[in-house]
Amino acid sequence: MATIKDVSSESGFSIATVSRVVNNPDLVARSTRERVQRAISNLGYVPNSAARMLHKQTASYGGLVSSSFGTEYHSTIAEGVEVAFQETRLLCINVGSNMTAEGELEAYRLLTNFQCKAIVLHSDRLELEILKRLMHENPSLAVVGRCVDGFEKRCAYVDNFEVGRGAARHLLACGHRYVGQVLGHEEYSVTRVRSQGFTQVIEDAGFGTDPLPQFSANFSQVTAAERVESFLVAQPNVTALFCHNDQMAWGVMDYCKRAGVRIPQDLAIIAVDDLKLSQFMKPRLSTIALPLNQIGYTAGRLALAGALDNVKISGLQNLIGHKLIVRDTT
Repeated sequence: MATIKDVSSESGFSIATVSRVVNNPDLVARSTRERVQRAISNLGYVPNSAARMLHKQTASYGGLVSSSFGTEYHSTIAEGVEVAFQETRLLCINVGSNMTAEGELEAYRLLTNFQCKAIVLHSDRLELEILKRLMHENPSLAVVGRCVDGFEKRCAYVDNFEVGRGAARHLLACGHRYVGQVLGHEEYSVTRVRSQGFTQVIEDAGFGTDPLPQFSANFSQVTAAERVESFLVAQPNVTALFCHNDQMAWGVMDYCKRAGVRIPQDLAIIAVDDLKLSQFMKPRLSTIALPLNQIGYTAGRLALAGALDNVKISGLQNLIGHKLIVRDTT
């Protein structure tokens, strides 16, 4: 399907000129209008009606693609993005990806059709080469959650390898030698990288097995609560778990409370995120805190810097730090 960029290349005029021909043809010189219309006809380009409607409005828009907006994790990142956009008077359009690679791509294309000036893509599933192509084509696209080779300065991310290493070091320092993991979605890059960092430290310390005891709970509290019993029955020697997010840790803790498993005496737990509820759990959850709002804000600024000349990002750190929060579960 032809895009407005294709029409721009075919006609030899800028995207802005092509847009004026589509939306306000009377404001464009006849010779220019005819060349653009000829390119549109040759390519079979069909202008998006919703985008034309937005173009005629006075407001300007930024866009955010996320797998979900219903969790504290995703909504806190979204709040940061929205604050960054609001600073430049952009209204933020949020589009869900339905947790699929196809959904991420479709949501992104929808936002480009809406002519969003800046777009933040919270990408978990898109193939790296597709992300690279999108970022090459669109300088006002920033990515959350992943570091894309060659476009590192337009990614807001944490070092998930070091997050995993930090969790392992803490459990070893607490005296644990037989440890396991509760993984998120196994096809997500964040899951793979955190697991690699965790496994490396355990193996380097001489306490690893191949593979480490682990099970997937897809970042879900309910799924973790349902699956942890069979895991612990099959792995009775495990004394500590690294849960890849707080919500899965809550599920494990719920099971332990019902089953009479003492935390941390029988099973220690460390997680990632530091969501608000974690400090009020009984026992309080040890976790690796991620500054989610800062991650979102940084991504928003990075996207805006590619779209607006007056947005400055000097001194803005796009590799966001993390912090170990030791509470009662370890």
